[in-house]
Amino acid sequence: MKLQIYTKILSSLFKSLGAIKANVKERRPLPKDDVSEDDPIAEENEKVIVNKPTEQEFVWHDLKNVPRTKERGESKGDRDWKNITGITIHQTACQFGNNPQRVLNVPVHGVTLSDGSIVLLHKPTDYMYHAGALNKTDIGIELSCNVPGVEGVAETFWLPKKYKHLKGEERLARASLPTEKQLEATKRLIKYYVDEVAENGGKIKYIHAHRQSSKSRVADPGEQIWKAVGEWAVEELGLDPHYGWTKGGLPLPDVWTGKANGVRYSSKYDGRLKK
Repeated sequence: MKLQIYTKILSSLFKSLGAIKANVKERRPLPKDDVSEDDPIAEENEKVIVNKPTEQEFVWHDLKNVPRTKERGESKGDRDWKNITGITIHQTACQFGNNPQRVLNVPVHGVTLSDGSIVLLHKPTDYMYHAGALNKTDIGIELSCNVPGVEGVAETFWLPKKYKHLKGEERLARASLPTEKQLEATKRLIKYYVDEVAENGGKIKYIHAHRQSSKSRVADPGEQIWKAVGEWAVEELGLDPHYGWTKGGLPLPDVWTGKANGVRYSSKYDGRLKK
């Protein structure tokens, strides 16, 4: 009699466990190589979409659908894929660290962080205020860093006014240079956008520096960044940098391009190369 009772109890327990298992949905974990463990948006898998990473050692954060906390970070409208013809490279002129949430309100399409993380902030078709006259046609990419306009030249290094007394090496010591992994991540982001625009019927033809559309952004993105990613895009992707051209700004200087085009960096530093 007791045996029959125990058998019924065990049978009932097994049925209950089976029912519980049937009602539990499997949650497929995201690849650890693609999403950082300290990313606050990685807590729930459905809130994170890893967009087409070209290599798994680079972490891609898709924040395109995350609400902005400041108006400056919001899209100002839409544009057609066919109207996207270029990419403008920027430096943030400050260091945001490696938390992607900190760049949420930066008004560009994508950002790279010093650890090599790639942050997608807006769709390429979103109209962003990032490069003056180039807003209509260009995708904006920022590198989180603060570098001199010309490597090793203190008078070309922008800092807030409270540091105006700093000169020479003391001034340069406050620089926050991009890492090699960050520069490599920026190349991948450029290629990602070139491919995405092409897949949607458009074509990116140009690579620009922010200084080309703004006279006040003389050092943007700076010699180190332009040589590493701007000239790379020219040589490897065949993009046109519009040497000698501006759209409300200043042309690419010889010291950035390595070409004797007769273009000085600024009135404070010449940098022209001899032919």
